[in-house]
Amino acid sequence: MPVNMRIRYQFIRVIWGVLFVGVMVHHADDASKGKSTPPDRSLYLPGKHIYKVSCQPCHGERGRGDGELVTMDWEVFPRDFSTGDFKYRSTPYGKLPTNADIKRTILQGIAGSAMPTFHDMSDKDLEAVSEYIKYFSRKWRKEEFHADAVLLPSKPEFMESDTGHREAVESGKVMFARNCAPCHGEQGLGNGPAAATLMDSYGHPVRPANLLTPLGCGESEEDLLRTILTGMTGTPMPAFAEALNEEEVWKIVLLISEWRRSKAL
Repeated sequence: MPVNMRIRYQFIRVIWGVLFVGVMVHHADDASKGKSTPPDRSLYLPGKHIYKVSCQPCHGERGRGDGELVTMDWEVFPRDFSTGDFKYRSTPYGKLPTNADIKRTILQGIAGSAMPTFHDMSDKDLEAVSEYIKYFSRKWRKEEFHADAVLLPSKPEFMESDTGHREAVESGKVMFARNCAPCHGEQGLGNGPAAATLMDSYGHPVRPANLLTPLGCGESEEDLLRTILTGMTGTPMPAFAEALNEEEVWKIVLLISEWRRSKAL
């Protein structure tokens, strides 16, 4: 490494060390608790290398979503990491994601977008690049943006039986019509009465997901449950963790899963 680059890197390490020292101490053991954490400075250089090769063409050198491959005709633009806003998280709306959240998105990609899966990325590289993208936003050094992951409730036992499942799906239709249909439509096709008027926090038009197609949040019931509870930061999709109880959320999840299974048959 040239001398000037080594000096520059050491300067960056010192600056970030000063900025994060207070938060780093407080969050030293948060990784095991399912909480968002400041970047690991020891992974800066390896993370930067992985980012440059695998992420920069779309997300850009400074993580602003303006990579050389991006054109204005893209329907879904790459995430602008400088905002610190992440759609897919297990933490409350507006909070930073956990390490597991970032890794999950990298590994499984985002359906309906140009974000591919990186399931063949090694654990070491995945860890490094997950830490590196945290350097693009100052939110990562502010305590108020860190939070514990929302606890996902287990499926109620009565819903495990055939009768309980059918009753939950029927009740889910009522819950869905009341809370979801205005945007997602009565059948979850993304064509609700409010769909054409929705905009994200940056003023860009945004369409509600067609819940019968591959979903950006993932395909499992757990993915649906997590997204309904935590919402999608930067979009009109709110968090329902406080608006709905555990059984109500699960009823909506089972209804959506039933629709998706029926379409696949």
